Amino acid sequence: VLDYQLAVLSGSGPNLPLNEDSVFLYALRMNVNLLGMPVGADAESDIARNHDARIAVAAAAYSNCDDRGNWNRGFTVDGEFRYEGIYASAAFVWFRNGRSDGSFLSDSPRCQGQPGLTPGTSLDFVSRGAHLQAQWVLPRFWSVLGSPLDQMDLELLTRFDWVDANSPFDNANPIFGGGEASADYIAPPNYTDSDNPPSRWRLTFGLNFFPTGQQTLKLGLNYQLNREIENVVTGMGTFRGVSNDIVWVQATVAL
Repeated sequence: VLDYQLAVLSGSGPNLPLNEDSVFLYALRMNVNLLGMPVGADAESDIARNHDARIAVAAAAYSNCDDRGNWNRGFTVDGEFRYEGIYASAAFVWFRNGRSDGSFLSDSPRCQGQPGLTPGTSLDFVSRGAHLQAQWVLPRFWSVLGSPLDQMDLELLTRFDWVDANSPFDNANPIFGGGEASADYIAPPNYTDSDNPPSRWRLTFGLNFFPTGQQTLKLGLNYQLNREIENVVTGMGTFRGVSNDIVWVQATVAL
């Protein structure tokens, strides 16, 4: 089963009805369910307990000249697996941010990138990330026929994700960039900068509770280990990567 989505949008930014630079935001995604459509395809879980294994693989691509004058382009590949309460997913995403090459995707005088360290040059960065996730809806060993317990589900979750942000582009290594050794490397200025955040990895452990056995009502308890793996350089000095673990409780309701 093949499904696809294609969008061509005004890329000038939110609440701007005119496309002043005549450059569009392009997005394309294609997904193939290799063994047929799963029950509960919209849920990031196999709470439906598919009795037949279901596998999906997908790829997507994106291009836009953003409101900072950068040409953004990127792609992602991902996959999912579902079987008898087991859900697993994995993905890799790549993103490049810099000067237009003059193609129809970025043909705009505004899309010239951010000024580089040397006059007349522009910054050109790549970012990438990946995740691995696994979940298991436990058998209803507590079930009592005809009681509310018969509808309740518990799910265990673990997830690893990694983001390596804004390494200078390197023609010799176009996927992973030049890294901190590059002459164009700029250290993150703080821990929350949206343009140049520090690279990091996270490890999450969670327990999800479905009181009705449906995805429409979920309570979650999660513990997450966060590690910033890139130093932050400010006017006050250099700060090594920090550990900022968090615990949170989350309630999700769908109507």
